[in-house]
Amino acid sequence: MKVVEYIPIYGLLLNCEYILAIDGKQLTLKELFANYPGFELTDYHIEQLDAFDRASLYTVLSQAFVSKKIIISILQNLLAAHIKRGGNTEHWVRMTFQCLHSYNTKLRSIIELYLLKLMHFVSSPSLIQSTVSPNPKPLNTSAPKVKEPIYNNLLEAFNSISEYNRIMGILHEHKYCSVNGTWRDYKPGCKETLTKLIKWLAMHGYCKKVIFSPSEIKSIFMNSFRIESISHSTITHFNPALDEFSYLFDDLKK
Repeated sequence: MKVVEYIPIYGLLLNCEYILAIDGKQLTLKELFANYPGFELTDYHIEQLDAFDRASLYTVLSQAFVSKKIIISILQNLLAAHIKRGGNTEHWVRMTFQCLHSYNTKLRSIIELYLLKLMHFVSSPSLIQSTVSPNPKPLNTSAPKVKEPIYNNLLEAFNSISEYNRIMGILHEHKYCSVNGTWRDYKPGCKETLTKLIKWLAMHGYCKKVIFSPSEIKSIFMNSFRIESISHSTITHFNPALDEFSYLFDDLKK
């Protein structure tokens, strides 16, 4: 990836005096992007840029933490700018979820609620605009819209078969489902629990997409967990807390 092709998640790193070593030279990021657009970035460089970008977000939000309204406004503008640069909403949501662990509880809860709202609206073009930005104009009319794959079961949606088997093994071990995946937790609210679990697995990076459509969740209910009925209102109204199922799966990320 060349410097000119790099799409930052937040774009705040250029406002800070971070230094990156390029061909033995110590360059500020402003110098790098202004004078070396054709330079080929290594994986290490990209990791460094991403880390600088995340740190810049934390610095800006911590300094601006006056009210929920200000924080949401900042996030809306950052997401709108990311999309204009050619970025993807689902990727932005996933990356932002993953960097919240170091935030204080109050700030994290504000951001988490905004991200969950985005997850709810992202599949509806008529609603997502008001969530992303107050500007009613299209953010990027020139970029072609790529049709995303539709997943009919959880195995199809997972990044790898081995990780899927480990997840299902843990669910079986904790008596949530049988060996073949049939859901066994019939306590009150069990459908709400499974809805949140499916969404939680997606937003924590276990799946090929960070947000499932309601029809995909219905298919996963039926084809992976053998539950034939789930209401649309349950799917749309129940979203997981960021750490809701961490007690089950945190060891997999170590």
